[in-house]
Amino acid sequence: MTGSREADAMLVAVDSSVWIAYFRRADPDLERMLDGLIDADLVAILPPIRLELILGCRKSQRASLLSRIDAVHPLRIRESSWKLAEDFSIQLRDEGITPGAVDILIAAAVSEQQACLWTLDKDFDPLFEAEFVHPFRPA
Repeated sequence: MTGSREADAMLVAVDSSVWIAYFRRADPDLERMLDGLIDADLVAILPPIRLELILGCRKSQRASLLSRIDAVHPLRIRESSWKLAEDFSIQLRDEGITPGAVDILIAAAVSEQQACLWTLDKDFDPLFEAEFVHPFRPA
């Protein structure tokens, strides 16, 4: 990790959808924003996101991927994250909304660690709308 994070700066957990766009060079603005966040030492990654990226990565790109994601903050999924994910699931299910289990767990871990989540995946929208996790909105 580079530099030190400002005390009032919030970590940004970057979802696989953003990382995929980044590595595909699909959006120059997204690339600049993510590079800037990495340089500012504000990017975090969770184990399920890391695993998803590694599973989807070509062998020829693996070293580049690992060097990039190894340079960011690892967020942990705590035992309490699982309980919070259950609570989120129950609340949404009672409203007729059933997000994916991994998405709920990611949201719970990010929320619990007072980070925000940057994703391009609309599946997280109900979690943002319920204010379970704060979205990162690039300027």
